[in-house]
Amino acid sequence: MNKWLNDSRGYEQGSRDWRMLPVALCVWAVVLASHMVFARLTGQQGDSTSNGQAAGGSGASGSPFALAADWLIGSSNERIVLPMVMLLALMAALIALLVLSRRWLGRHCAIARILRESRGNKRVWAAVLACSALTALIASMGADIKAYHDPVMTLARNGESEVEARVRLDSPITAASSWQADCQANAHLTGFMHDDVRQASNSRIVVYMNKPLCGRLSDGETVTVSGRVEAARYGMRPIWLTADDDAKMRVLERAPPVARLIDSMQRSFFSVTEGLSEQGRVLVPGLTIGLLGQDFMGAGVTGREPVNATFATLLEMHFKDSGIMHLMAVSGGHFALIGSLIRSGCARFLLPRQMVAVLTVMAYVALASAMYPSDSVMRALIMGVFASLALFAGRRPQAISALCWTVVFTLLADPAMARSYGFALSCASVLGIVLCAGPISEHLSTLLPKFLANGISVTLAAQLFTLPIQVMMTPTLPLLSVPANLVVAPFVDFSTLTGLAGLVFSPLAPHLAFVLVWLSSCGTSVMQWCADTIGGAPTATMPWAGGVGGALMVVVCEVGTVLLFRALSIMTKKRNPKGVVTSDDGLLMRVKSKGAIWVKETEQMFEQVGKPS
Repeated sequence: MNKWLNDSRGYEQGSRDWRMLPVALCVWAVVLASHMVFARLTGQQGDSTSNGQAAGGSGASGSPFALAADWLIGSSNERIVLPMVMLLALMAALIALLVLSRRWLGRHCAIARILRESRGNKRVWAAVLACSALTALIASMGADIKAYHDPVMTLARNGESEVEARVRLDSPITAASSWQADCQANAHLTGFMHDDVRQASNSRIVVYMNKPLCGRLSDGETVTVSGRVEAARYGMRPIWLTADDDAKMRVLERAPPVARLIDSMQRSFFSVTEGLSEQGRVLVPGLTIGLLGQDFMGAGVTGREPVNATFATLLEMHFKDSGIMHLMAVSGGHFALIGSLIRSGCARFLLPRQMVAVLTVMAYVALASAMYPSDSVMRALIMGVFASLALFAGRRPQAISALCWTVVFTLLADPAMARSYGFALSCASVLGIVLCAGPISEHLSTLLPKFLANGISVTLAAQLFTLPIQVMMTPTLPLLSVPANLVVAPFVDFSTLTGLAGLVFSPLAPHLAFVLVWLSSCGTSVMQWCADTIGGAPTATMPWAGGVGGALMVVVCEVGTVLLFRALSIMTKKRNPKGVVTSDDGLLMRVKSKGAIWVKETEQMFEQVGKPS
């Protein structure tokens, strides 16, 4: 097996190791399909993790699908018909695809390419994909069945119910996304009491509270609070717990020391940013830890002067319309900066690679702990750990391979992540940059300067893969995102580093921290100007179809555009009398040469104007 993997040509391509890509796509597709089938069979009218409607619906009764599912997924271990039927259908589809893909789709099919370059080992790839699909199916079905039979899910399917819940907070306290409360926090429900009966639970929930409680809670604490539980109407977490106005909250366990240290650092950081301008108060925390300034409502800062709500809402809308909202979400950029600094420092002291890998992992874990918890942060952390393990073993890091292993392990550990837009956008942007940024830059460099071609290529490559997902969330196309990203790119790293330094020094030296966050706000002021100028223009966005149909339309348009440019590139190349293509005589090179001549003659003209007559 190892000999076959080492002999497979065309897959050890530096950062573009393709071998795990079919496995990751297979696992993701199976998890999604399994959840969709489970939701349909259990009679759920909507899925709160994907389309914003109530999870659980009205229970398992009422429809033939629901009655069949109630028999199929009962507590009896003998009832395994549903997993077996799904497994057989899936295996048949995979085998048919493997057999027919080479015949129908030819050389350009990824599966056919894998089969062709594996020197006839079709059985190996069929076995790998089959095992991956089986593992993903078991993990997804197990997670769905476990969640379906959780006592709090059963209670929520019957409507709102009053409970006394025991929860452990998993995030800082932020402004509520619902008008029914003042603040909210992600939490883990460990048990509850309903009708004088105490039951254990293991469900992820969102806790909604009003201001008297908002300032009394901290990330990592375990508390008991009374309130109403209901099925979530939107969001990734299936249960909402709304605390009563007169709820009595009691702290059962304090947060761990590390969590208390991080919470104190974040509160000090937000207190330091109070002295900045409005845009700095909003954008510096967003760029630094992934939480916009107006959204933080942690303990000790609830009495601060609030950010102007109209200004914050308009600024956030302009960031979205200009296509630079991703700057306010912590992802791979923060980890790349920290990793680069760690490697540069270790290289100066000639440390061994094992020490470099260990220090890098420690820095990544510390950075992820200080950030607002999100799916993109988790993806960047796990992928960074895989890259560091490759460095520790003396292997060259493989970006696509690390991404694929990240996807596989994440989805097997938490199948609900397959329905996370944040996780999908983060993975898609990395895949697009690794696969397409280089080729796009090579083509653009024939027309533009190298630094400009590199900047445009990264933005185009990321949007090529993320745009279909974006239109499923918001049915609009950001038409001016490329120039917007080019304008803010020189200031992102500087503002991020100074913001992170301000976060570190805020509990130790507030005055020094304020200088650092003020420097960061100088960079974010450019981002604000860019967002207001570009995002506020009437031509910044174009309406588009939403949902799966809109995503498919985007894919068709992208494929058509790529094929069109490819055809034009072939048609415009000249051939010498012997029929050999001369790439230097192509249309792009002629345009670039004429542009260079025009720039040079313009400079000479201004020089002549400036000379005394």
